Amino acid sequence: MAKRSVKKSASRVSSVRIPAAVRGFIEKRVETGGFLDESEYLLHLVKEDQRQAEAAHRRLVQLAREGLASGPDIPIDDGYWERKKATLRARLTKRRKAG
Repeated sequence: MAKRSVKKSASRVSSVRIPAAVRGFIEKRVETGGFLDESEYLLHLVKEDQRQAEAAHRRLVQLAREGLASGPDIPIDDGYWERKKATLRARLTKRRKAG
């Protein structure tokens, strides 16, 4: 007897509990947003969230690389932030007096 291979569907049915007020909003978005049904709208939201998360990750990696390439390391000791705050306060005081 020959074996038959069964392909699994790329989609899977999931159940999500949605409060009535939110369900009403989803139904309005489906009607006004050109979506076929609630599933298509929710899939759109998930894909958009995924796109934003990927963009945020790319931006974080970019900023990390820029930071690494920005110059030599700055040694940070126990008093670094206190000195930094004092410098900024002095600069702010000077601006307030000048303006």
